[in-house]
Amino acid sequence: HFAMGVCGSSGVLERAPPSEYTHHKLENEDEAGQGKLDFNGEYFLKGTTGGALFYAFAKFADRESFVKESNINLMLNLLFAFLLNTIALGLVLGLTFLVYAYPIEEREDPWEVDLGKELAALRSAVSADPPRELSVDDVIEKRALDLCLQDHTIRFTQAMLIFIWAVKMLPGIVDNFWAVCAMLSLPTANADRPGCYLEQDGESLVITHLPRGYGVATILLCQLPEVIIDIIILCVGAKFLYFCNCLSGLILKSMAFFFLTQIDEITHTGLTSSHFQKQIKQSSLRWRSESKHLVSRDQWDAWLSTALRLSVSIGVVVYYTQFFQADVGNFRQECFKYKALFDRCAPGVPRCGMHAFGVYFFQV
Repeated sequence: HFAMGVCGSSGVLERAPPSEYTHHKLENEDEAGQGKLDFNGEYFLKGTTGGALFYAFAKFADRESFVKESNINLMLNLLFAFLLNTIALGLVLGLTFLVYAYPIEEREDPWEVDLGKELAALRSAVSADPPRELSVDDVIEKRALDLCLQDHTIRFTQAMLIFIWAVKMLPGIVDNFWAVCAMLSLPTANADRPGCYLEQDGESLVITHLPRGYGVATILLCQLPEVIIDIIILCVGAKFLYFCNCLSGLILKSMAFFFLTQIDEITHTGLTSSHFQKQIKQSSLRWRSESKHLVSRDQWDAWLSTALRLSVSIGVVVYYTQFFQADVGNFRQECFKYKALFDRCAPGVPRCGMHAFGVYFFQV
C-alpha cells in the first residue's frame, strides 16, 4: 500500500496530466494547463471503516467538494463513516475483552500460583536415579501432577503459533504507521486551494493536501485507535494461545481468533455499498518529497522490511514465552520430560504413541 521507502522514496510514480482531472486543477500546473504533477510518494486507503472515515474527512475538508456535492451529503457521509468506525472498534474491543475475561482467565487460573515448589518437586522426580513418579500423598507433588496431567501441550507448539499470530498482526500495525507518515508528508491545505481531485475514471480520489486540524483528527480517530487495538489483540491473542492446553484446540482456536482482526473489514463490507467500497480502495494520498532517506525503496522492499518484521516477530515470541511466562514454560518443559518417562496408557496397552524415523512420539 505504501509506494515509497521509509516515509519516502526517490522513485517516481505514474503521472497523470492535470488538464484531464475531472474534479479541479491543482495550482502547480503551468499557465497553459499542460504541466505534469510529479509524485514520488503514494499510500492507498484501506477497505475498512477506518479507510472510509479518512476518505470522508478528506472530502469534508476540501472546499471544492462542497461546490461539486451537496453539503448535507458530505456531512452525512462523515457522520455515518464515524458511526461505522466507532461500531467496528467497539465490537473488536468488546469481544476481545469477553475472550480475555472468560476463556483466557479460565485457562490461566490453575497457573496463577507460585510454581516454584511444584517445579522443584517435578524436577526432583525426573532427575532421581532411577526417575520416580510423583506421589499423590504429598500435597505439593499432587498439585504438580494435576497441573501436569491437565496440560496436553507439546513443546514449542505455543511458540510456533504465537509467531504466526505476531506475523498476522504486524501488517496492520505497520500499515497504520505508514498512514501516519503519509499524512505528515502531505502539505497543509490553505483556505484558497483544493486538497484533492478525481482521477480520469471519475471515482479514484487523490488526496494531495490536508488541513492540519483534519490531519490530527484523522490520526487520533483512525490510526491511533487501530494501533492500540491491534496491540491489545496481539497481547490477548498471545495469552489465549499460550494457555490453550492441547494441540488440536490450539490450532483450531488460533484460526477462530483471527476473526477479531477482520471485524472492521466485515463491518465496512456488510454495511456500505459495493460502489463506495470500490471508491475507497482506489483512492490514495500522493505527495512530492525532496528529502533524502537512509535507505532506498529498493533496499527496503528487497530485504530490510523482511528483516525488521522477522526480528520483531521473533522478539515477541522469545520475550513472551521465555521471559514473561518463564515459570509456566519451565514447568511445562519438566512436565514434558516426566510424561516421556512415565506413560499413562489405557489398561492392557503396553506402550502409547508411535515410533517413526527412530523417534518415539509419546502421548502427552
